Amino acid sequence: MTPMGIHGYLTKAVAVSVASASIILSIGCTPPQAPGHGRVDSGAVTRAEEDSGQIYLADMREASDRMVDSLIKDLAELQQNELRQGGDYECTLVYGDIANKSRAMPTADFEYVRERMRDMMLSSREFRKSFRVVESRDRYEQVRIREEGASDPLQRNTAITSNRVLNPAFTYYLNGNTFQLDRGTTRGYYFNFQLMRASDSEIVWSHKYEVTYR
Repeated sequence: MTPMGIHGYLTKAVAVSVASASIILSIGCTPPQAPGHGRVDSGAVTRAEEDSGQIYLADMREASDRMVDSLIKDLAELQQNELRQGGDYECTLVYGDIANKSRAMPTADFEYVRERMRDMMLSSREFRKSFRVVESRDRYEQVRIREEGASDPLQRNTAITSNRVLNPAFTYYLNGNTFQLDRGTTRGYYFNFQLMRASDSEIVWSHKYEVTYR
């Protein structure tokens, strides 16, 4: 091979090597892209969520997890100080109010957090030792009226149509409060859930969650 041929061969080999290295580096520096459609991992954040200006779904799930963990851990103290059985009554958890003062988040999103909390609490044996959980009064009445009006007696749910009276001293409402703070393109959210005793409105447990996006 002539000197000119050798030089041309080396020049071409170097060019190929540089191009290959560039391709490898570009691949290594590019984060994996989520598919444009289909199922998303529970911890992933989609572009649509980033553009929405709302709380990410993964953060809402994390919030409900933390709140339930806090409540379960505090149950021993609550049992000692607040959740004392009296007579034929037992402690009852009822859905209360959600005061949504955010502008970008629908109330249904925080109802989702509360519903997820309830499902996790009911899966805890320690929680079930202290509480029974009932629906909101409005939903209870709707179901009661529907079931009592059923033409077939076998369709009636005697548990729902029961007129059992709740003792306010042992009834607790699960309430929520939500807030939104905007600073230019930065948006902050703060929300909490609380247990409020029905007899005197005292808050016996509360846990917060806050997150900021930019």
